[in-house]
Amino acid sequence: MSQIALADLLEHLEEIGAEEIRALSGAGIFSVDDLEERCTSSATIAELSRRTAVPDARLRQWLGLPLLTCAGPAAGRPDARVVLQGANLGDAPDDGRLVLFQGRPAAIEEWSASRIAVRMPGVTGRGMLFAVVGGQATNAIEWHALAPALVVEGIDVAPARPLAGQPVRLEARLVDDGPAPAAPFDVAWQVGDQPPATSAHGPLQPGQRSSETSLSLDTVFAAGTHVVRFTADPGGRLALRDRAAASLEIELTVETPRELAWGVSDPLAALDPFGSAGAGPFDVVRLVFRGLGRPDPHTGAPVPDLAQSWSREHGGRPAALRVALPAGLRFHDDTPVIAADVVHSYERARAPGSAWRDLLDRLDVTVSARAEDAVVIEATALPAEVLAVPLVRGADPAVGAGPFAVAERRPGERLVLRAHPHHLPAPPRLDRLTVLALAPDDLLARLEAGALAGATLPSDGETADRLSAACCWIVVPLPSAGRPAVMDVQSRALRERAAWHSDPAWNAHLWYVRD
Repeated sequence: MSQIALADLLEHLEEIGAEEIRALSGAGIFSVDDLEERCTSSATIAELSRRTAVPDARLRQWLGLPLLTCAGPAAGRPDARVVLQGANLGDAPDDGRLVLFQGRPAAIEEWSASRIAVRMPGVTGRGMLFAVVGGQATNAIEWHALAPALVVEGIDVAPARPLAGQPVRLEARLVDDGPAPAAPFDVAWQVGDQPPATSAHGPLQPGQRSSETSLSLDTVFAAGTHVVRFTADPGGRLALRDRAAASLEIELTVETPRELAWGVSDPLAALDPFGSAGAGPFDVVRLVFRGLGRPDPHTGAPVPDLAQSWSREHGGRPAALRVALPAGLRFHDDTPVIAADVVHSYERARAPGSAWRDLLDRLDVTVSARAEDAVVIEATALPAEVLAVPLVRGADPAVGAGPFAVAERRPGERLVLRAHPHHLPAPPRLDRLTVLALAPDDLLARLEAGALAGATLPSDGETADRLSAACCWIVVPLPSAGRPAVMDVQSRALRERAAWHSDPAWNAHLWYVRD
């Protein structure tokens, strides 16, 4: 059969072009009969379309089979109304007619030979959409059910090392990672087997990260391991692309705090960093407020405390040091310590009523900022005491940068200190330190009962001998400096604290209690 004769056989097909005729002939299709014999099922039609690049719908049109040409819109909500355009779809009602998307039936609202209107079945994502007419399936066209994709990326825990009985904040990181906005939904926090705590959440746009308060949970845990779960849209109100991604579970280990309890026989004085220029018995002020330098425990020479380093400033007064602040040095409220805070602290120390004023005036001490992280201190002499002036935050002089921060205070009775997590050179080993003001007899009773790791007591030779003979206490008489004589009683289980030193708190970040 000639090529011209082939054209005569296929050219009767509606609107067929020469390129299509050549493509079909290349696949062994030379007549309408050949076409009908080859296309006996949806699979063989699809295969011929693939080989010839002739659209599936064109082949179906020539064969008089049901076909779809387009869907409008081409993408939408999972329950959107979609209109399908096509041909040979049949006018008469047919109990077996179907429209399927991802294998799920859509609700048919209108049907004619060239048009079908359906309500999509609520499934999400991309998939193939086709109709079944009189037992015959149409060609499939792609449709995209746009849906939000709420993804819980993680749960942040603060502090990073949670402790039993102390506040913990959990913060979920949530984003809509899908192509569609999320309508308002709920979120739920659940700890272990406790009932979920549900809160409202507003809408999210595609790509938007949530910053709503419902993503936070403030709670207190007991010691042990806890399973914490955060779920977005727990009630399933939204058609999400991946519901599993909208929930995240973590296992949280909560430790028992490493604690130390200490007793003092005098009422706890106000925490005034400038009220005393010298360390007293179990000096609480030195635990909360530290200076740039301190005396070396063996030589008494000045060595850096909160300062990173210092060097002699040439060309200045007889004694001049350029002091560098370490990167990462922070106050208890997490604000950085900068040179302006150092200058402010020395100004406060020279103010009327300060116990440091006489020393600083006598040595004619001046402090100036040379950069955000450096100051120059000049004087006629610079003993360690001058460098030990407590650093306080300019906006709030009650905030220090020592190893411990005030967590609770009952004037004259009780003071609870918490570890400063950003203390330099290292965070304290102890998590909490409690100072109790008690009568001497109560202190002694609690010491001997093991309820205190140490105490500052009025000096009593008989008591000192008894405690020393018990072999579990270190008893150190302390200089009285015109005050009633006192003694420092410390458990041998408390390590790294040297009561004999003029500033026992200089290494408080290293203290620990050995079992």
